[in-house]
Amino acid sequence: MRKMSILVALLVVTGLAAPAAAELVPVGDPWDYGSWGARFGENGVVPDSGTYTFDFVGVRFTSAAGAFEGSGLTNFSDSHWSSWTSSDARVASASGHSIAYLEWDFHFAGSSSTPIQFDYFFFSGNTLRGSQHMTWQNGWTYPYFVPTTTVLREEFLPAPVPFPSVASASLTALGLLALLRRRA
Repeated sequence: MRKMSILVALLVVTGLAAPAAAELVPVGDPWDYGSWGARFGENGVVPDSGTYTFDFVGVRFTSAAGAFEGSGLTNFSDSHWSSWTSSDARVASASGHSIAYLEWDFHFAGSSSTPIQFDYFFFSGNTLRGSQHMTWQNGWTYPYFVPTTTVLREEFLPAPVPFPSVASASLTALGLLALLRRRA
């Protein structure tokens, strides 16, 4: 029984226990001051190309000024959609089931008197369907554009967090078992 307790303790220490993926961190500013937002809608229409359903949108700032506040993209008109914002608050994405029309809010840090620019992309699966260059300068301009480089959906997703692989964890467990059996 004691050997089993030691084995379990060693397995927990070596990382075979389920890794915790939650972390409490402050998000955004604790008070509303100087920040602003705007509501947008996507209808899947791309001039001279067609109308598409979409399941993913990506946004990245191109101006030196500009960042998202809090979760950046919120208040989706479809509850099956959710968002992610990068740690530097300059890239955000949202995803959900395939849809033909969606509205949501953008939350920007700073003041609406500061001009900002960002590129917006929407995807069906891994296929880029449309892109716009959005500019705010006391009003919106948002021409469509064709990116000069390949834009991938993965550019707007969080980097995977490396966890010990199952194989290395299994080898560690087998090594510990062999060690305990040898000593017995």
